[in-house]
Amino acid sequence: MKARLFSLTIAALLAVAPAGLTATASGSVDAPKASASTAAASCEVAAFDTSQSRFRPGLDNQGTVWGNSIEPPSGYWEDSAAYAVGFEWEAPYELRNHFTFDLSSLTAGSATHAVLVLRNGNDWTYGPGGLFRIREVVTGTRALNLHTAPSGRVFNDLGTGPVYGAKRIIESTATGPVVRIPLNDAGLAAVNEAAGGFFSVGGRLTNPDAGFFSILWRETSSSYGVQRLLVTTDDCG
Repeated sequence: MKARLFSLTIAALLAVAPAGLTATASGSVDAPKASASTAAASCEVAAFDTSQSRFRPGLDNQGTVWGNSIEPPSGYWEDSAAYAVGFEWEAPYELRNHFTFDLSSLTAGSATHAVLVLRNGNDWTYGPGGLFRIREVVTGTRALNLHTAPSGRVFNDLGTGPVYGAKRIIESTATGPVVRIPLNDAGLAAVNEAAGGFFSVGGRLTNPDAGFFSILWRETSSSYGVQRLLVTTDDCG
């Protein structure tokens, strides 16, 4: 499926919500706008959603894997597009998430900026929050999304490897419509390398005091829609 293209200023880019929805001042979500705004200094932006090129019928290309370092079992949240992350109960029981985007319409080397946009659903699950990092994923795309790769191996994969971006998320940053995480140079290079195919990232929440329960997107992720990768393909200076 082709990515949707927009002509946006940098300010407008940061205001884009997943699935083309716009947030009101009250934090609610309005219907899609008829067209994006255009200014003299504009950028071409491609929007790639986890709903594109689904591997599981009716489920977006996103998910959660759980693990326990004391009792080695791990597993997928089956039949779900949830993307919860953090400590469901007291550590070491932990949730890690992943997101996959179809970049088949992106030209290699054309990306100059990228932002991962995750929906909040206007609630705060619980705990003090923490630093959410997105990282490289080496598990094959089909095996990741169809849950055919060993869950323990995937769990480890989602929490290791080069960091592509990070954001400290506390209650005040998780009650708006979305959280935006700009990709760093390593992440942008990975996007350009993945152009023409699929691109996945894994997410892990770290907490300064692992004794606290702390989980993000536990309640909203199973009922709120697609996540989005916004890729700028023209240098705006």
